[in-house]
Amino acid sequence: MAIVRVTPLSDINGYLEDQLKKQKKKFVLLLTKVGEECVNVARNLNPSEGSYTDQTGNLRSSIGYVVIDDGVIIRKGGFQQVHTGSEGVMKGRLTADELAISYSDGLVLIVIAGMKYAAYVEAMNYDVLTSSELYARKRVPELIEKLKL
Repeated sequence: MAIVRVTPLSDINGYLEDQLKKQKKKFVLLLTKVGEECVNVARNLNPSEGSYTDQTGNLRSSIGYVVIDDGVIIRKGGFQQVHTGSEGVMKGRLTADELAISYSDGLVLIVIAGMKYAAYVEAMNYDVLTSSELYARKRVPELIEKLKL
């Protein structure tokens, strides 16, 4: 006795595409959540925890995240002005936009400190984004497991 497919192939493909869209939506929400959490970790560090002391607020203002889908920014957060750091907000957003172009395939989360001197501050053993990176490396697998993605 042969097995005969009764369901049209278009129905099967449609179902699979719907499931893929649902999983992708969950993953976008996961990346957005982690991006928000990473920004909070980075912005809320204080000098007693190894962070730097704000002078102008530009460096903290330049911290934010973007979620990119095939080269297009679909979510953006952070980049909120601290003290008189309006330049940091602008530089953070601009740098995130420039980086997004480099990721033209798949879903990507970028957490960024957009001021050019951020790497220098990190090199001086101050925590700009290190804690956020460590947090994300731990948090993403936890959320994937929890959401069964």
